[in-house]
Amino acid sequence: MNSSPTHQPSMGDRPQPTKPLNILTISGGGLQGVSSLLILDKLLKKIGRTNDPSGVPAPRPRPCDIFGLIAGIGTGGWLALLLGRFHMDVATALSEWYNFIECITPTSRAQKIRMLVKEHIRYETTDLVTAVDGLTAFYESGEEMYMPPLELAEGGRRCKHVFVAAPKIDGERKQDGYGMFRTYNVPGRPDLPESGYDPRTYRISHAFGVTGATRYFSSPWKEGTGAGLVYWDTKFPDPHNITDLALEEVWSLYGENVPINVVINIHPGIPNPEDAKRIARRFHWGTNMSPHQRTNATASSIAATNNNDRVSSLPHHSNLDHVNEVRNTEGLAIDDAVIQRLSAHADLAEAAVAPSYFRFGPEVAAPGTVQNDTHCCRAGAENIKAYLGDVYVERKLLQAGEKLGLDFVGIST
Repeated sequence: MNSSPTHQPSMGDRPQPTKPLNILTISGGGLQGVSSLLILDKLLKKIGRTNDPSGVPAPRPRPCDIFGLIAGIGTGGWLALLLGRFHMDVATALSEWYNFIECITPTSRAQKIRMLVKEHIRYETTDLVTAVDGLTAFYESGEEMYMPPLELAEGGRRCKHVFVAAPKIDGERKQDGYGMFRTYNVPGRPDLPESGYDPRTYRISHAFGVTGATRYFSSPWKEGTGAGLVYWDTKFPDPHNITDLALEEVWSLYGENVPINVVINIHPGIPNPEDAKRIARRFHWGTNMSPHQRTNATASSIAATNNNDRVSSLPHHSNLDHVNEVRNTEGLAIDDAVIQRLSAHADLAEAAVAPSYFRFGPEVAAPGTVQNDTHCCRAGAENIKAYLGDVYVERKLLQAGEKLGLDFVGIST
């Protein structure tokens, strides 16, 4: 990605938000969702507390009441759709997460062995699509991705844009950019990455399938007839910079002068090194991870024992507030890229107050949770409890909650 906004300044035909934007991005990382939702719930609790001048904790707001754009990739895309497209609160999304995992988990040992040995997958995408179709029927949300503008003015919702990204692969199964699957139309906008799919007809369940298609977990997702396009995350367990994609989207939608208040990224932690090696061996018959993945996994394991806070020393806008919670190689690269872009944006927009950037999540996921965190509840809960109990994390959650809380008035903008 480039280190600065690449689009033209805001033009009169681009509708502008009435308030500075709050942006939420959710990263993937295997079948992890509980961890990300628990972190988000703690943040929303801080917002509810700071929003009441009496000091009495207020009910937690829904993410769609706070954030103007919600985006995700992988299973983080599943959460983005639950929170943004279905307008769920965290408790409801957590309940539906457990339902999803139950629906896609093999029902017998024979089925599990067949999937692992013959198909090299952990869940059938058709089972996921069926589960999501059932969800849309239950909530009467409509089967399509599109969110009618009329909905956006109802119930205090602030979220106007939701999208999920899906890594594309070429004929050699190498990563070849991203497909964007949106809840809104972008007609006549050549500066926005085109998904090629109309949100008025593209099904929500298919958006779940395409963004969740990941090596070691599910089969590649194919769109179209003939050669078509194939989506599959072959980078796993290396993370994707969904926040950078979200910033590109925002600047394309509104122009680079759009005011941004807070950018939040939540991630569940990179796969535990032993889990990553176990998955790789299982699907490659005894082979190990690539040297790149093995080096990063080792570095992450070592970093997990380092209690020193590490904040990027990259030169940035003097007002740019950010928190770096991840010390592994991939996490630092993502943080540096986002900080650099936000700094350039603040300088170009001549912002009086620069946007705040926070990235929350444990360095390394608890053992077993990457493969299915509902089957490792105790390990995952203890890992997140330790993470959220850290004094530094608590302080940064409070800072983020205060800034979001001051901006939250419970009405749509």
